[in-house]
Amino acid sequence: MKVIKVVVISDGKNFNINNFQMTFVQMKDLPYYKEFFKSEDLDSLYQQRDKKYFTFLENFQKNFHEFDILICDQLNPFHPEWLYNNLKHIIKIYGMIDDPVCTYHRTLSQIWAFDGVFYVSPGYNEKFTMNELIKSYNSRLETFFLPHARNNKLTQAHLDTVNKSFNKRNEDVLYVGAYYESKIERLIFLKNKLGDKFNVYGNWPYKGFRGILRGLELKTPFFQRVKYITEREKFDLFLKHKICFNMNWNEGRETGNMRMYQAPFYGMMLLCDQSAKNQHEVIFNKDEAIFYDCIEDAVEKIDYYLKNDSERIRIAKNGFKRAVNDYNHEKIWIDILNWSLNIYKS
Repeated sequence: MKVIKVVVISDGKNFNINNFQMTFVQMKDLPYYKEFFKSEDLDSLYQQRDKKYFTFLENFQKNFHEFDILICDQLNPFHPEWLYNNLKHIIKIYGMIDDPVCTYHRTLSQIWAFDGVFYVSPGYNEKFTMNELIKSYNSRLETFFLPHARNNKLTQAHLDTVNKSFNKRNEDVLYVGAYYESKIERLIFLKNKLGDKFNVYGNWPYKGFRGILRGLELKTPFFQRVKYITEREKFDLFLKHKICFNMNWNEGRETGNMRMYQAPFYGMMLLCDQSAKNQHEVIFNKDEAIFYDCIEDAVEKIDYYLKNDSERIRIAKNGFKRAVNDYNHEKIWIDILNWSLNIYKS
């Protein structure tokens, strides 16, 4: 069986899976890393023939010209004209990780040079699903919905731990996330309503005091320091809480952030915002997760499920089963690589 060599522009450790040999180019090793987040900045480097940037392009072509598949996961450091002219024989895949937020300042101006794109949010807006938007832009482009759950490492020990935890969770509602101004008012509302039942963690600026400092801006403050936690601490908290409160970046548009998959994988009942055109139901159905219409509706649903343990546990177990079966590290990588290989064969 032929070994398929895959180079991935993303942070990660090299590994082999089936007949695929995975090699990762770390984000820190990219020159002008910040310039790759907007297409106009990338184009500026290319049009100005920046020496450092072209050295990077030449070295990449030298080191990976014999590879079969290139995956640009989250961002693309290669000018699309350079890709089109210099890597014709390599199957080129773009990972639309930050869409729909970055669609018009990064993605659409670049994907013409790729053979396929995968997207993590099946929702885009009230008029288009993400797949419909891509196809309207380029109907010949191969597309693939990739669940944003590659951090879900499935082991027997994990299965045993979660299965034993459903009736032993002593904490109520958990939110873990970075500080976003667009989300803070909803978090303040939830904290005011739930009090000690609602725990918030994340990497917030000013050593966790960013929410409190809103008061200096004449905005409603979040009266609590938000503690930063490690990955291990986060997973321990997942196993102690009953409900995970989740919000996507764009309320009512995108869906499918990483927390949406992690919560059920660790046995919490997922309470998540809805996406346009009901695209959230592509990921979990109504027996596997609960979806709220607005922040007031979220409070009502939290109150109901905290009072109805058997119903909450039933939904949490259904979500856990779905996450274990469909949203684990190995299955997701195999699915995306086999899809890419089909493009390669064609």
